[in-house]
Amino acid sequence: MAARRDIRAVMSELRKVERDFRRVVIAGGGNIGERLAEHLEHSHQVKIIEHSLERCTTLSERLDRTVVLHGSATSKRLLEEENIEDCDIFCALTNDDEVNIMSSLLAERLGAKKVLRCNRTR
Repeated sequence: MAARRDIRAVMSELRKVERDFRRVVIAGGGNIGERLAEHLEHSHQVKIIEHSLERCTTLSERLDRTVVLHGSATSKRLLEEENIEDCDIFCALTNDDEVNIMSSLLAERLGAKKVLRCNRTR
């Protein structure tokens, strides 16, 4: 896609684009979602969508700057209310493969710039 002599410049620009991600939405507040939020919350705007109200309470107590939302990541209404189209990265990290697939497809369709999905191994 680029002349051989321009490869370094093109790759450098692509890396800059990757570094500019600031708004992250994580579907699933389990151990992986919590650790990711914990790692990112001081340098990024992070939101976690969690289905369990009890887990939401725990997450809100443990995380400093992350916004914890109670609801379903497959809810079009919730994703629209949270301005998913402004999200730089949507990470589907629930314990349910179907929810991960459905929420990531919905987030992509609603305008999330990049979508990452974790599928459990069986």
